[in-house]
Amino acid sequence: GIELLEANVQGSNDVAESAASLVARGVEAIWVGGDVAVLGAFDVLVAAASRGRIPVFSVIPPNAKKGALFDIGANYHEIGRMLGDLAADVLEGKDPASVPVENRMPKTLMLNRKTLASLKGTWSFPEDLVQRADLVIEADGTIREKAAASSAGRAAPSQATPTAPLAKRARIDLVEYLDTVNVEQAREGLKLGLQASGLVEGRDFEL
Repeated sequence: GIELLEANVQGSNDVAESAASLVARGVEAIWVGGDVAVLGAFDVLVAAASRGRIPVFSVIPPNAKKGALFDIGANYHEIGRMLGDLAADVLEGKDPASVPVENRMPKTLMLNRKTLASLKGTWSFPEDLVQRADLVIEADGTIREKAAASSAGRAAPSQATPTAPLAKRARIDLVEYLDTVNVEQAREGLKLGLQASGLVEGRDFEL
């Protein structure tokens, strides 16, 4: 019972026009996947949807903070932290060949109740969904967030066991395709995972 209408973009500059065309064609909601061109202009997309009083959904948390009605997808901060844990293990001498290949994708759900009031139609969140959500933006704009679970059993940076400096300071190059909110979260998580292992930036590694 769902009809899919698509709008293509060549780059972020095309997002406003494509979003406006979808609104003009009468779509009742806009879904955004992991497209970096669209994510780079997410605010413009939300603005176009708001003029049509229709919701935006995304698979890239935390776009709910930018006006999406909800996001369900990967917890990029936690992914970054897991990568930081793994990088620290290798820097501390673990053989990369001994690291198993695992499919680990921590998920997160974020809801925006503030957006509900501006939508046409009868959009609502079931209460069980609200209880499951990791983050809820309430109608007054306040944010209710679940306490974050620790990753892979590592201590928090403030509780990390002090370690001796590495024998050789490592250089870690961080390659980012586009500076979007999920990339920022992954970067923060990566730094946290390295710090939680007891490694010190500037002493043990350069990022």
